[in-house]
Amino acid sequence: MAKETRESTPAEKTLLDLRQKIEVATAADTKTSTATTKKALADLETQIKTAQKVVNREKFIRVAGGRVKKARIAIKNLANVAVPRTYEYSEEDVSKAESALLSQVKSTIDKLRSALTKGSSAAKSDDDFSF
Repeated sequence: MAKETRESTPAEKTLLDLRQKIEVATAADTKTSTATTKKALADLETQIKTAQKVVNREKFIRVAGGRVKKARIAIKNLANVAVPRTYEYSEEDVSKAESALLSQVKSTIDKLRSALTKGSSAAKSDDDFSF
């Protein structure tokens, strides 16, 4: 299966442009290092850090949003086994499934929170999840 290619986002294009500019500015600073070229380099580095944060945010929204959607669909599909004529299960089975699912959700949320440095996002509603 071939990997899908996607268009670069405006933030990714900006980041690439800034990286090219810093290469040019670094070369100019190497030839004639002045206060102006050093200031230009520092400004470009600050702009790159800001652009990288935007790119990382876009990437998180794209990847995490898709994965949350898939997980919600998988959990919703689990309800399809709630047909006693077709499937045989006990309260113990339900409790084991509940425990496993809740444990994994809690572990994942704890991992996200522990890695979080600042800010938060909330879901719009239960049925229309997005970041």
